[in-house]
Formats: sequence, structure tokens, C-alpha cells
Amino acid sequence: MSKNLSSYPLKGERYAVICMNKILTVNTISKQYHVGSMWFPQHRKTITALHDVSFDLEEKKIIGIVGESGSGKTTLGKIIAGIEMPDRGSVLFNGKNLNSIPVRKRVKTIQMIFQDPYASMNPKLSLGFQLQEAIIQGNWEINLGRTEIHDKINFYLDQVGMKKNILEAYPHQLSGGELQRVTIARALAMQPQIIIADEPVSSLDLCIQAQILNLMKELQEQFSFSFIFISHDLAVINYMADNVLVFHNGSVVEQGSVSSILSNPENAYTRELIAAVPQVPT
Repeated sequence: MSKNLSSYPLKGERYAVICMNKILTVNTISKQYHVGSMWFPQHRKTITALHDVSFDLEEKKIIGIVGESGSGKTTLGKIIAGIEMPDRGSVLFNGKNLNSIPVRKRVKTIQMIFQDPYASMNPKLSLGFQLQEAIIQGNWEINLGRTEIHDKINFYLDQVGMKKNILEAYPHQLSGGELQRVTIARALAMQPQIIIADEPVSSLDLCIQAQILNLMKELQEQFSFSFIFISHDLAVINYMADNVLVFHNGSVVEQGSVSSILSNPENAYTRELIAAVPQVPT
């Protein structure tokens, strides 16, 4: 979704209360991948996906991560979510190393929404069953009854604008936009304090992109979770985020408030990203 940067609302208009408590600290995260055949080491290559990435995420705030494909954005998201492990560095949640938090508690702490909703849902299980599992995991401390689970499923479906008649359906029976709404409901059902969205609208039609972006903004304000929003599209980041990290070749080349970086970019790559945003003719 591309749009003139100046056509989006100013960030200062969105929140009446600013909360400065750090909920997440990423310390010097680095990650390399070794590609090629193990039988022919002379042909193996080492790819640096992340190099000494550090930043803080404040409670109830939205941070955007922007950069071209292959810049390390998704790898960082997966490391924060606990899907991958870094080679070096640490991720702290409220000052505690995420790796020291039991998996059952960690999945309640951080949830991730992916670009392709069909790949992130189990194609062999009904949507109702998958939402039920999320409800149970998100409330593992208490023994919910069937009626309570059913009520919570209906509640989260309603929050994302979906009807309960999809509960017997399977992922392939919904459109991409509909299924992405269900994946958002599933993430919310875990009651996370942080949600990571990795290019959540880039595979959708333009009109559906706008609907999903507006939905996620509304949900973030309603449920007050901290939000990491990953995109290659600087216009989308400008619309969604309070602060931004600019990624290039696995490193953060610039970070700060969206408004300050757009008005006064210091890095040449950031200036290239800004110049690449299509302008709407007047």
C-alpha cells in the first residue's frame, strides 16, 4: 500500500497519554546463516542476517521496522517471538531474558502475525478448533468451561469483524483478507502484551490492505498491547508507527520518531527510501 506521506495523520494526534515504560529491550542481536552443501564446504557461504541490532520498545507504543526485502526484518521478528535463536545478544521482556521464561508463558507474552495467513494456519484443522486452542493457551492458568471458551471465541471474532458462521470452515475456504482477520483474532486470544506483525497486508488487495491497517490500529488502541510493525513500505510505517528502525543489510542505520526521520533523515539509505515513496499528483 503506497501513498503520499503527507496525506497521513500526524503522530502527535493519536495518543493523549504517553507511557515511557520499556517493555522490551533488544541487546546487540546478531544472526548468521550458513548456506550450501555441507559436503562441499568450499561452496558454503555465510550470510549475515542481523548485526548488533539494539532498540527499546515502550509499553503501549508502536515501533515500525522498515527496509527492503532481505534486510533482516523478518529474522529479527522471529528472534523476538522466540521462533529462532540469535547467535549473539539477548531479548529482555520487562528486564527478564525471554529465554528464561517458560514457553507456555512466553507465547502469552508475544504473538506474531505473518504475511501469508494461509501458511500460518493449519490447513487440516477448522478455524473454530484453532481459535479454541488459542483461547485455552491464553488462559492456561484457569480451567475454562465450554461456554466460556465459546463466548471468548465469539468476542474475538467480533473484534475483527468476522461472524461465528466461519467456525466450521477451513483456512482455504476464506479469502486472504478474511483469514488474516482470523489470524489477528487468534493472536488477540492469547492475550499478548506484544504483537509482531510481519508484512501483514502486503499480499492483500489494496482496498483490503487499508481495512486491515485501520483494524490493527483500532485494536492496538483498544487492547493497549505494544506493537512491532514490519514493512517494506515507508508510507505504511508512517501511518502505523510512533517510532521507526530503518534496516539495511542486517543493521539498523537509523532510528527515532517517524516524524523526525521523515523530516530530517540523516542516513543516505533512509533518504532513498523516502524518495522512493510514490507521490499522489495534486
